[in-house]
Amino acid sequence: MAKSRLHELSERGVSVWFDTLSRDLVETGELKKMMDEDAVTGVTSNPTIFQKALSQGTAYDEQLKKCLETHDDPKDIFFELALEDIRDACDVLAPAWDDGAGLRGYGNLVIIKHNNTYLTAYAHNQTLLVKDDQAVRKGQKIAEMGSTDADSVRLHFEIRRQGKPIDPAKLLPPR
Repeated sequence: MAKSRLHELSERGVSVWFDTLSRDLVETGELKKMMDEDAVTGVTSNPTIFQKALSQGTAYDEQLKKCLETHDDPKDIFFELALEDIRDACDVLAPAWDDGAGLRGYGNLVIIKHNNTYLTAYAHNQTLLVKDDQAVRKGQKIAEMGSTDADSVRLHFEIRRQGKPIDPAKLLPPR
């Protein structure tokens, strides 16, 4: 198969994402086809995108009926429906993750989920000293700083609360 122009961009370090996740996209094999033919390595979703997917066709009908029996809060219903799509898309996109050694631009990346609210991310590591899904202890060395995907040795550190970056200084005790 001839390479598309998107493959050429991908070879230059651009991550090609599709901006409309839907159940049909995954279940029909269209997402896998886009990965093969157009170098797609990710998809996005948000409530507006999800509303469009939900309103077209019958792909959500059975699960929606079950959700309505057990949930009253529209937010809970949204998350239950949307998370299934996201999990299924992650399964299809797993080869892109496996081939890419993490997120582009962050080099060797360690993400630690502390609980359902907080996670921390450490990027540009030279050597990773922990494995996927490994439990870590306070004070444990998890990586050695490096310059992967960077022009000098550095550490990129983030704290995320419910998926959004926050200022780490706000979590430190006062001086």
